[in-house]
Amino acid sequence: MKKLILSSFCLIAAATLFAQQPASPKKPVTDTYFNWKVTDNYRWLEDTKDTAVKTWFKSQADYTNAQLNKIPGRDSLIKTFQQYNMLKPYTITDVVKKGGRYFYKKTLPTENVGKLYYKAGIDGKEILLYTPKTIGGKAYAVNYFLPSEDGKKLAYGISVSGSETSTIYAMDVDTKKVYPEKIYPSWFGVSGWTPDSKGFIYTMQNNGDITAVSSMTDTRSMYHRLGTPVSADKLLLSRKKYPKLNLKPEDLCFVFYSEDMKYIYGLPGGVDPDYTLFYAAAADLLKPVINWKQL
Repeated sequence: MKKLILSSFCLIAAATLFAQQPASPKKPVTDTYFNWKVTDNYRWLEDTKDTAVKTWFKSQADYTNAQLNKIPGRDSLIKTFQQYNMLKPYTITDVVKKGGRYFYKKTLPTENVGKLYYKAGIDGKEILLYTPKTIGGKAYAVNYFLPSEDGKKLAYGISVSGSETSTIYAMDVDTKKVYPEKIYPSWFGVSGWTPDSKGFIYTMQNNGDITAVSSMTDTRSMYHRLGTPVSADKLLLSRKKYPKLNLKPEDLCFVFYSEDMKYIYGLPGGVDPDYTLFYAAAADLLKPVINWKQL
């Protein structure tokens, strides 16, 4: 089997070497950082709405598929991989325990995306909560989920066509009733539930266009109470509401509870490993203004 895979990789390399790959035109753009000039020849490819960029992507895809189709024995190799994949019974990921219940995603060999389940105890009966669907040719998937502390409520994010930006829904676990409110867009999901399981905290983007810089700037941490309009959600942490915290536009705002539920933490996250953490009494969560202090 190893020899078969190695031979296939060698054939791919050889086919790619002698084929004519579509050209990628250079369109230099120069920026200056700390008196140092940096030229980017391919920034134009970042504009995925540009017709020229779409054409470039299609030509690259056509070229790639043409090369892969030339590989001798490719169909047989794919069939072998599929047979091996069917040997595993299922895959379980993202296990979360709350209120004595285990929540998780389970994917069968015949499924492309996982379904959402829970068990009442480790040896309890497996109960299906949510099955992602395909609607109008678009496939939906569960990006994230978080049960309430008592395990009776569930907030989960659903995305479409491979997007990482989700719509947040909430469900009553015992009845499987889905609350009517929908929260969009939220790439970063739900960061906590209140101790009474009446509401949850989430991070909100400005818009769902991942190609726009503005979608990931000035994010906001919000509180949503179940059964109320999303427009009434409370703002917990943002650069604009709390200017004295000196948050930056690119900071990703998260709010979550301490393990003992006595405090809430405010985290302006990002790629920098050195970050500032703020805290406040948990009772401040629903007050008009939270008394954030630096930890």
